[in-house]
Amino acid sequence: LIIMSRVSFATSKGGFVEPPGQTPPHSSSTEDEENHVSYHHSINADTRGSKSHSQDPTAPLLPHGDPESQVPEGPTAGKKDIALMVWINFLSFVCFAIVLPSLFPFLKTFGKGESWVGWAVAVNSLGTFVASPILGKWADWRGAREAIFVSLVIMIAGNFLYAIAMNVWVLLIARFIVGCAAANYAPASAYLSYATSPKMRTAAMGLNSAAGILGFILGPVIAAAVAAIPEFHVWKATINETTSPGWASIVLSLVAVPFLITFTDVRPNKDPFVFKPTEGQVSTRRILTNPIPSGGSVRSIDSIRQLQQPGVPVVAVLVCLYLQFVFYTAFTVFETIGSPYTIHYYDWHIKENGYLFAGIGAACILAIVILQGFSFIASDRTILLGSQVVMLAGFAILVNYPFKEGVGLVRFLIGVFTASMGFSAACALLIALFSKLLENQEMGMMMGFLSTAGSAARIVGPLAAGYIMNYLGASLVFLLTTALLLTALVLNIIFYRRLYTPSITDTSAINSTVSHRSSSSSSASAIKDPYGPHKKPLNKEQEAQVEAIAERNRQKEAKRLRREEHEKNKRATLTEPQYSDNTSAHTL
Repeated sequence: LIIMSRVSFATSKGGFVEPPGQTPPHSSSTEDEENHVSYHHSINADTRGSKSHSQDPTAPLLPHGDPESQVPEGPTAGKKDIALMVWINFLSFVCFAIVLPSLFPFLKTFGKGESWVGWAVAVNSLGTFVASPILGKWADWRGAREAIFVSLVIMIAGNFLYAIAMNVWVLLIARFIVGCAAANYAPASAYLSYATSPKMRTAAMGLNSAAGILGFILGPVIAAAVAAIPEFHVWKATINETTSPGWASIVLSLVAVPFLITFTDVRPNKDPFVFKPTEGQVSTRRILTNPIPSGGSVRSIDSIRQLQQPGVPVVAVLVCLYLQFVFYTAFTVFETIGSPYTIHYYDWHIKENGYLFAGIGAACILAIVILQGFSFIASDRTILLGSQVVMLAGFAILVNYPFKEGVGLVRFLIGVFTASMGFSAACALLIALFSKLLENQEMGMMMGFLSTAGSAARIVGPLAAGYIMNYLGASLVFLLTTALLLTALVLNIIFYRRLYTPSITDTSAINSTVSHRSSSSSSASAIKDPYGPHKKPLNKEQEAQVEAIAERNRQKEAKRLRREEHEKNKRATLTEPQYSDNTSAHTL
């Protein structure tokens, strides 16, 4: 919910991408942004008639021009349908987290060491990475009901195969299948974005995000609970503390199947991003995106060309992608070696490890709550820097020498929960920061880059952590992770100025449009005292922010001039064709 609130301002301001022939009027003076807003309101007036006069001018504009117009054609999703999609997202995270406490003991029954834990975690993430775009496309093609039903069947089959696994290869195949099925959160989240009414959409997406965190917390708790059940046999199947997570996941999956019978399968338009105008209406385009990356991948190599477009802060984008990769690589260390570490050094069992992973999830929620308070007194990039320091300190606490010796239990718990809180806050801030940096770009595709970086980390991180712990020691894993986080911190400090985004209460973002053609010094002087001589002068950081905004405005003005020149040349070419001496006009 906090992530959504921090990005809502950016997405509501920068959501429009005009189709060819419908570019808004521009101005080289202070009225540039005002004209841009008034242009869209004039569209509303032309297309909505008298209804637009009663519209709240501060409401974010949607593809049809007003907030009420984002209602899908035909029926909308009811509370039961929303609850089912939220349950699907909860189930995806539960099926991932429920096996973490018992995965290493299960592998030990096959005579495998810590390095195989990395493979088991990595193949699950690989399955999700591969299946996310497939299930998303299936939902667009055949509907969300069919895609969800097929994914549930696959999930039941994968967990059944996991529960009856007789060797390590069957276990790895089962985890890959479960990972593919867990990608059903992609069509479920997409369904909530286009099948809900505007009044219910914010609450639905907030519940969907909370369900994922809750699934990661309750998954290990469920594993600890079923581990207490004494071992018994049903026909040839054995139910014990290592196989019970698979059987529990089957039961949770079966709960969702009956509700698909009465599920309202709302279908999106052929192009869900473009409003098809009727006679006398003007078409506008807006990219709708979920601020939470869904773990998918970049749709095509051609989409990389988006980074070459004018106005894209390439350096800031690359910094954010590297930070995303580093953060998720660090967190997969706990997912991979947390259970083997506690079993080896503290003689813990599945029950204790279940409580440990549940505590990690609770620490993540606590960090989000604390983050809400800091968001009112500092900028996103400043809090992000602080969150990185907290995460770095947490991993540094876990480093010990010799590398094959563990730290004390109290020190371990302090380091784990400190790093978890830093990770949760840093990821939330990075998503908000990334969306604000690209508020005028195609957010869906750019979020795909961010998701790809996280997905790649969840594949590479577990493999590296498992092998290093097995052959060199767990403390070396924590040391290398600390060094990796240190590079991310240094990179953030170096490019700190490039990560500036205006906040909701930042008056300099409004006053910086005094003149696109003016010099940076004149812009700074005009913004230093926008409301009179009683305002205090800006400090160095605020002056740097003003300079950054002025530079963006100059780039925007240069882009507009180039576009006008191109259109002028294009019209001249069409209206005044030039013929060569040896070519007749009749032939042309």
